[in-house]
Amino acid sequence: MPPLLEICRNLPVWSYEPGDVIIHEDRKDGRLYILKKGAVEVRKAGQPVITTTTPGAIFGEVSALLQAAHSASVVAAVECEFYVAENAEEFLHAHPELNIHIARLLAFRLQRVTQQLIDLQELADSSGLSPTTRVKGVLRTLADQF
Repeated sequence: MPPLLEICRNLPVWSYEPGDVIIHEDRKDGRLYILKKGAVEVRKAGQPVITTTTPGAIFGEVSALLQAAHSASVVAAVECEFYVAENAEEFLHAHPELNIHIARLLAFRLQRVTQQLIDLQELADSSGLSPTTRVKGVLRTLADQF
């Protein structure tokens, strides 16, 4: 069992059916969700962003850290099970080793976005495409990476 899942073993497990919305965009619930098994789709403004099947994938971490509403929805693509920390902040305080994991995850995402912005600037400088076409292409690439 991956170390993250080992840390979560005492959390309650919630089950979801295909199509169930696990996290609602623009709602705040204060929970942290860790995928135990299954597949989920992340959606932003109703548009699919990414699908993952990785046990230990964490959802709700940005909302928890910012104490804000969720920035995307998470929908079960198949039957899923999640470890759920009802109080994300309390859980993260109790398990500080998770904070470095989350920090690395967020740093990786930031690095990808930064590179995409550099790519966008280089494309804008060298391409004959319209600015709208260039921006849409880069935004699709960014969305595919999250």
